[in-house]
Amino acid sequence: MPDTCIDPHEDSFLEKIDANGTRWVKKYVGNGVHMNNWLLQYCEVFGEENVLIEEIAAPKSSCYGQSGEKLFRIWVKEKSPINAQDLTET
Repeated sequence: MPDTCIDPHEDSFLEKIDANGTRWVKKYVGNGVHMNNWLLQYCEVFGEENVLIEEIAAPKSSCYGQSGEKLFRIWVKEKSPINAQDLTET
C-alpha cells in the first residue's frame, strides 16, 4: 500500500548518478525517528562515506507539505560487482 504522505512520483526516483559518475541507490524516504534509525543502520552496514542524505521538498498536497515537516531521502553508494578474476590468484 503506497504512503499517501509521500509524492506518488517518488517511486520513479530509484537511483541517481552524481557528478563523479558514482551511482547511488535510494533506500528510504521519510523523516523523524524512523528515518534516523534507518540512517544509523545504513551508516553502520555500509560506512558513513557510502551513505548520503538529501532533504527534498514535500508536495504541498502531502501531509508533510501541509505540516511543514522536512522530508529526506537516504541514498547508498552502489558498489561495483566483484569480478571473478579479481578473486583468483595469479
